[in-house]
Amino acid sequence: MQEFMAHYAVTAMEEHFFMQGDQPWVLFTLRYSAAPTLENSPVVTAQQESKKISSKEKAHKKEAWRETLSDKDLPLFEHLRQWRRQVAEEHGVPPYVVFTNAHLAQLVTERPSSLGGLAKINGIGKAKIDKYGQNVLDQLTKPLKTHE
Repeated sequence: MQEFMAHYAVTAMEEHFFMQGDQPWVLFTLRYSAAPTLENSPVVTAQQESKKISSKEKAHKKEAWRETLSDKDLPLFEHLRQWRRQVAEEHGVPPYVVFTNAHLAQLVTERPSSLGGLAKINGIGKAKIDKYGQNVLDQLTKPLKTHE
């Protein structure tokens, strides 16, 4: 097996268990391709390679919601974040369990006015609507205090 692995890269493996009489057997089916030319170099499949994303790309993807907000949206967004923090503390959960920043940004930009409108927001399902729906709708329509 080591000899085989030195020359080929296993890309998939299946295990098959069966009985022949009262004797158990296992059969391995391998899919393989030629290994890299450098001996003992790690084999990386195309799937693994496509999953490699730089930390900068991950951070950008994670913070993409920021790009959807305008300067005039920021006060409402910050208000919702404060509300979320308070609700999270009351329920003993992290704030992102209540709503993520992406959810809050989408709430600010779309400003749903009904529970049905909340349901149209990606990632907000029945459980969140039942638990926080009316409360968040109230926050969206509540006049914000301005600090002058």
